Order: sequence, then structure tokens, then C-alpha cells
Amino acid sequence: MGIVALGVLWGTLSLASLLAFGGEMTRAVSGTSQNFGSDLLRVTGGSTTRPWQGRGPGQRVRLGAEDAATVRRLPGVRDAVIEHSYGQTIFRAGTLRHTGGLSGVEASFGVLRSRHVAAGGRFLSPLDARDRRRVCYLGSNAAAELFGDRDPVGQDLEALGTRFLVVGVGPEFAQLSDYNGRDKNKVYVPDTTLRGLTGVRYGTLVVGLENASDATRVQEAIYGVLGGVHGFDPGDRAALQVQDYIALQRRVNSIVTGNRVLTAFVGVLGFFVAALGIANATWAHVEEKRREIALAMALGARRMHVMLPPLLEASLTALVGGGLGLVIAAVIFAVAATVDVPTEVRAFLGTPQVSLPLGGLIVLLLTLTGIVSGWLPARLAASVDPVEALRDE
Repeated sequence: MGIVALGVLWGTLSLASLLAFGGEMTRAVSGTSQNFGSDLLRVTGGSTTRPWQGRGPGQRVRLGAEDAATVRRLPGVRDAVIEHSYGQTIFRAGTLRHTGGLSGVEASFGVLRSRHVAAGGRFLSPLDARDRRRVCYLGSNAAAELFGDRDPVGQDLEALGTRFLVVGVGPEFAQLSDYNGRDKNKVYVPDTTLRGLTGVRYGTLVVGLENASDATRVQEAIYGVLGGVHGFDPGDRAALQVQDYIALQRRVNSIVTGNRVLTAFVGVLGFFVAALGIANATWAHVEEKRREIALAMALGARRMHVMLPPLLEASLTALVGGGLGLVIAAVIFAVAATVDVPTEVRAFLGTPQVSLPLGGLIVLLLTLTGIVSGWLPARLAASVDPVEALRDE
């Protein structure tokens, strides 16, 4: 029965590993896609291409804080904020320096863009904007380059000829999309502070929707309401540049769904291959005992007494093989979890772990396969006339 035990071990190990990888990859990709924010549109001002209400084409459209307030009132919009991007800026902390993007934002930007905060810090607050405080929130890479292993929260840095107090730092994470550079390299300050220091007035509109299915309707409403404010034809698509991150999320969801389907298909196929191998090996093993069964029946043994030993042997062999397969898979993934891999790799592969309930189900099904495969030939052997069986041998 060694081949049966090996078959169950390999089947359990391969199926548990496949489902662990597939399930964790699905979870990791779904989670990583949310690091950018959920159900978002990003609207940037463009140039008109059509004459409208006495204005010729080529008019620039610039978006400001008042446009965010206007869009925020539209049905289906949960929030809208302006992000003022100052561009690449040099930041200094003592002798260390970092070059990255500088953005002025409202407090609610942190919720829209899923700006998580490492322990001990915070994102920008409404009071920071009201009082024009010189405080900042750092991306993880900006914090590492400026402060090394030190805790940046409570420390000062220099930029734009003034000092900023660090109030929060973003944790290290991966994301599927970005704009104007990686978020981990950026520094965020209150929008009122940035406007006061630089005079920047216009920016990019970040819009969060209440329901992703309303994306098309909300985009039409944005063109309509901002066309009325800025005097352009709502049908002039060049007047505004809309980046639909909801469509990107749908593509990611399609990939995730495809991965689930592929994992399930390969898992089912792998199970049937393993089950077929186990059934064949068990059947052959019991067939080899046909003479023994016939001899026992000739000596007056009851049918159940001669059928029970091969069934017990098949079930115990399958359970031992399946248990070893689960243990080996669990050890492999436990060791793999301790390996230091880049954040980007972990963000898409996750940390696979063997599901004991699912692994137990695989072992149970493969064990039942072995039992059934042993029961059928044992029953047939016990039903044959012992004289005939011995003569055949």
C-alpha cells in the first residue's frame, strides 16, 4: 500500500499548496488594489476644442477648491477634494535630503486615497488647514531617506525655505496605480499652507463615488456642472481629463475572478487525477489479495470479516499519507513566511498558509476514494465461489 500512501501524500500536498497559493494571491491582489483608494475618479483641467457661448476654442480650464465644493454636491458623490501638486521638491532633515513630490491636500484626502498611518502618527486634520499649520505627512520612502531608522514623527524637516513638523508617516505598501510619482516618495501638507507659501491656486480634483456603478452618470454630471461654471460645452471631452480608476478596479477584479476560476478548475482536475491514481493502486492491491479472500471464505469466514481488513488498510494508509502531506505543506509555507521578500512581491503573492479545514476535506475525500476503491474488488472477491477463485489462481 506504499504507492497508495504516496499518492495520497502527493495529492494532498499539491492540492493544498495550489489552493493556498491561489487563494492568498487573490486576497493579496484585491487588498493591494485598495491601497490607492476605492471608487475614484481623478479630474484634471484641459483645453476646450469647441466654441461655446461666445468663447473660442483653446480656452484653458483650471480647477480650484470651489470646484471641489460644487462637485461634492452632485448625487452619487461621497466626497471631492482638490489636490494641489507643487511638483518635485527638495526636502532636508539635517544632512539628509530627499527629492519627491509635494502636494497640498485637505484632511478628507486621507480617507479618499486610503492614506494609512504608521503607529504613533496621524494624517492631516481640518485644524491643520484652518490654522495653516506647517505640518506634513510623509510617504514611507521619503521618511526612510530623510530620517533613516529614527522615528520621523515629531521631527522637523526643511522645504520651500521653511520648517515643517512631521505628524505622520505612511506604512510601506505596494499599489497598482499612481500619478505624478510614487506615493511613497511624496510629502503632503495642508492645502492652505501650500497655497500661502507658493501661491498655487489650481490642482487636480479627486472624486469618490458612493457606488461604482454610477461612474458614467457621475462623469456626465461633472462635465455638465463644471461646463456651466467654466463656460465650456459639456460635450467637449478635451475640456476635462478624467482618469477612471473604477475601470482599472474592474479590470483587476476580472483578473482576480479569472484566477479564482483557474485555481478551482486546476484544483478539481488535480483532485480527480489524484483520486484516479489512488483508486487504481487500491484496486490493484485488493485484487492481489483475491486468493487470500477466497481461502478465508473457503474456511468459513464471514464476508464482512474478509472485507474489513483491506478496507481498514486502505483507509489508514490514506489517512497517514494525507496527514503527512498536510504537515509537509504547512512546514513549507511556515518556512516560506519567514523569508524576507520585497514588499512588492509580498503585496501580490501574500503569505500563503495551508487551510486545515480545506486540507482535511481533501484528505477525507481521497481517503473515501481509497475505501470505495478497496470495497468494490473486496466485495466482488467475497462474492465469488471460493472453489472457482482458488481454481483460477
